[in-house]
Amino acid sequence: MAATHGFVTVRPDAQYGDSYGSATDGTVSSWKATTPAAESVLVSEIGIYGYSAESTLNVRFALFTHDAVNNCPEALVSGSETGVVVFTSTPGIYYATYETPIELSGETVYWLAATEQGGTLYLSRFVAGSSLLRLSEQAYPAWPTAEQWESSTPYSPREAAFYAVYAEPGGSSPVAKIISAYMGGR
Repeated sequence: MAATHGFVTVRPDAQYGDSYGSATDGTVSSWKATTPAAESVLVSEIGIYGYSAESTLNVRFALFTHDAVNNCPEALVSGSETGVVVFTSTPGIYYATYETPIELSGETVYWLAATEQGGTLYLSRFVAGSSLLRLSEQAYPAWPTAEQWESSTPYSPREAAFYAVYAEPGGSSPVAKIISAYMGGR
């Protein structure tokens, strides 16, 4: 798979973006994306292409619902906060997996977010783009409240390298679909 972002069926294998933006000292970065057309999707992994200015940096990921009135994240999706992912100074794809996939509604806006523990996190991104990136100050490991998100700093337009791997409930994996098509649906 090539470089990509948003809701995807397999983990990207290359950088998505032409530059890096930095998040420092307790900044929570978030990026808006829409789930694919389906009744619902099951998210099994969340991540981003990036690196740390330090030799190691603790980062957590999470998913948030969308506040359409204020065009910002609103509430933490239950069960979506990950454990610590250790970023290093080597650029690459850093991610966390969910032991129990997170069910999200299809064709719905969500926010993919990352918070870092008092260092400098570099996130791959395109300077121009069609989606909104928001930054909010918050002490790690806490996440902003809805009110704090409303006063967060919007950076638009930006295309960030956040991604979430999903599958449709009851559906087969992309590899299984390819094998099935090759075998004539047997």
